[in-house]
Amino acid sequence: MGEHHSLGAGRRRVRGYGSTNEKGIAKIQGISPGKIRASVQVEGYPPVTSEEIDAVIGTDARIQIRLARGVNVVIRLHGPDGALLKPEQVNLIRADGTVAGSGYNQSTDAPKDGGLKVATVPGTFKANFWFGGDDMIIVDVTIGETAGAVIDLKTDKVPGSKK
Repeated sequence: MGEHHSLGAGRRRVRGYGSTNEKGIAKIQGISPGKIRASVQVEGYPPVTSEEIDAVIGTDARIQIRLARGVNVVIRLHGPDGALLKPEQVNLIRADGTVAGSGYNQSTDAPKDGGLKVATVPGTFKANFWFGGDDMIIVDVTIGETAGAVIDLKTDKVPGSKK
């Protein structure tokens, strides 16, 4: 109850927010007409994105989303010299462009060594590591079914360089 939900239209970013009531229902108003998807993020669960639906003026649209437990992992990124890098954030991106999990360095439960704790589902993803501004390093990652795993990745890039 009270988790934040967001609704996006097409490739555009967030269009509306809502919080669930005691029955788990969220009402989000002010959505522009067009193709939309609902995204739900709840701590401890991988994010879920609905199928695309049409939002039509003057009608209600209903989307049902079920949360499923995934795996919690810690992802660490090492630079060319093997040193542990400390990104601000990582997003795991599926082949269809949706987010399969995110981890933030600012989280109260973030590992102190620069690793990022992520709730996700098993699979293969693009891990987009953000270092501030538009400074990003992308690395392929495969997440297994072992909860609590520490995944060490390596990059030949250096944050802040355009190489």
